[in-house]
Amino acid sequence: MADRKVTWLSYAAALSLGLALIAGGFGAFVYSLERRVAAFPTVPGRIIASEVVRRGMHDSNPGKSSPVRQRWVLDARYAYRVDGRDYVGTRLSSRVLMASAEGDTPAPDWLRARAADYPPGREVIVRYRPGQPDDAVIEIDMSASRLLFSIAGGALALAALLAIARRFV
Repeated sequence: MADRKVTWLSYAAALSLGLALIAGGFGAFVYSLERRVAAFPTVPGRIIASEVVRRGMHDSNPGKSSPVRQRWVLDARYAYRVDGRDYVGTRLSSRVLMASAEGDTPAPDWLRARAADYPPGREVIVRYRPGQPDDAVIEIDMSASRLLFSIAGGALALAALLAIARRFV
């Protein structure tokens, strides 16, 4: 009976290790991506429009027909100029701001508040990808939560490795 318990704990530790490495790796990847975006060149821009709209979106499920699901999406547009050429950006950040809009669900307050943060005419700083100025954002999310996600994943991975090591040593 004790061997079964030890074997089960070994599998649980190995699974925890795998999940922790995935979580920590994803957190580190997203954090490093945001750090790169923070270093992009900047130009001044101006909000053209910002509203919350209902859109039908397919779930991403290649090879299968998926139903169209209704989502509330923050639809923002901003104008900016790079090297004498005008652009219109539509991405606020690397995250897509949306919420479920099934049935008669009204747009959530947090999404309407985000739209209100960007009234038409507001001046913003636009960060654009070098060599691809049509790829731009106006927000970067360098929040500590992304870094903490990586640290927590690393700590869990270390705990799982120690549990596995204790089993075999």
